Amino acid sequence: MQILQLPGRLEKHNLYIGFKDFKQNNPKINSEICIDFTKLNFAKPPGIVYLTILTDYLKQKNIQVSFKGTENNKEVIKYLDDSGFFEYTMGKKLDEINSRRETTSQLHVVKNECRHSWVDQNFIPWLSKVSEVSIASFSEVSTCLKEIFNNIDDHTNCGTGCAFGQWYPNKREIIFTLADFGIGIPKSVRNYGRNLSDNDAIQLAATDGFTTKSTPGNRGAGLCYLIDNIVKNFCGKVTIRSLNGYVEFKNTSGSVKQSSHENCGYCIGTSIDIVFNTDNLVDDTIIEEELEW
Repeated sequence: MQILQLPGRLEKHNLYIGFKDFKQNNPKINSEICIDFTKLNFAKPPGIVYLTILTDYLKQKNIQVSFKGTENNKEVIKYLDDSGFFEYTMGKKLDEINSRRETTSQLHVVKNECRHSWVDQNFIPWLSKVSEVSIASFSEVSTCLKEIFNNIDDHTNCGTGCAFGQWYPNKREIIFTLADFGIGIPKSVRNYGRNLSDNDAIQLAATDGFTTKSTPGNRGAGLCYLIDNIVKNFCGKVTIRSLNGYVEFKNTSGSVKQSSHENCGYCIGTSIDIVFNTDNLVDDTIIEEELEW
């Protein structure tokens, strides 16, 4: 049995670097892998989503996955249990008392046939409630999230995505991550005939109009639309990881600045993080009240 030791913190590049090191140290993966939670003390949404996708990926390869170090009473283990991680990966919670926190959306594995309805019927109503911003004000955000799901079809050949979000009331900020374990954006772009590095492939995929599909109704608007709205219009940040690539899109003086980074680990498939402050949205209910007055 091989041991995949989780880092102390599931944030930034830690888990991606750890998995890349694991791959390099274990060129041949056995039929059993134990994921060790013993050192884990902290987790954020991107790390939880990627850990879920990674577990799914290993199981898809007919690898038996077990967990170690989940029996302790650490807050991070309870947080993972509250989020639905163990219920999804193991089929049951560690403790039935644990339940979803008000500030987190339920960890959700979204299939093709229900992905758009999940955005409108589950995620946006939850975010509207915790942020106290009208559902109508999230119309562009809703479209952005649906476009991310469309991007799974367009670039990764994977019809399933794992999504999770957390609301930080003190910052009035939402962190949302969607990931899949498809072939990855860089490989999809290279299959299209572009011999590019992973980072360059991600940047190309994020340009207006680029697509790896010939279907007229899906012409590559997804990532560009996402970045224009979340980064440029809402002053947020979008991060795209795929294979060895890592590209950040930030708002700098009202325009989008992109930067790519090396040696950030390895991401199975594609992981997209979006971060923005909901105070940067226009609350349509306030506008309607002013017009009525």
